[in-house]
Amino acid sequence: MTSLPTKPVVLVGMPSAGKSTVGRVLAARLGREFVDLDERVEAEAQASISEIFASEAESGFRRRESAALRDALAEPNVVIAAGGGAPMFGDNLQLMLASATVVHVSASLEVLIERIGDGVGRPLFVGGVRATLARLLPERLSTYARAHFSVDGNGPPSQVAATVIALLGDA
Repeated sequence: MTSLPTKPVVLVGMPSAGKSTVGRVLAARLGREFVDLDERVEAEAQASISEIFASEAESGFRRRESAALRDALAEPNVVIAAGGGAPMFGDNLQLMLASATVVHVSASLEVLIERIGDGVGRPLFVGGVRATLARLLPERLSTYARAHFSVDGNGPPSQVAATVIALLGDA
């Protein structure tokens, strides 16, 4: 395999598209650190995402997420799983595109619904999983389409990670 660029790889996409699962596999295969932005925000806030939403609203969470993204992008050789809404907030997408290879992990509506389940513990899904996804998908797809690459996240994480590695090798 040819040597891949050391700049960060950021995975974007809808909630439960497979960003974190694929990201962990991808990071392991590339010998890189894996950063889950949601986990980093929770660790830094010492609170769950639901608690942050309850105390600071979505805008407070997004500010924290943007700060965590900036910190993660400053690290070399990382694979970052961004929250589904991260590219939609402020200049996050422009920052990702300028300093990382951005990969959109897509998944069908039915796969997303199956993976999310009842949505308990996910603040954005209090209005129902199907209804929320039906609203969010069209709002977010044009932003996700700006990624450098797009991969189908419906398959096994190992297969999706292999596809991303192949795309990185061609970049």
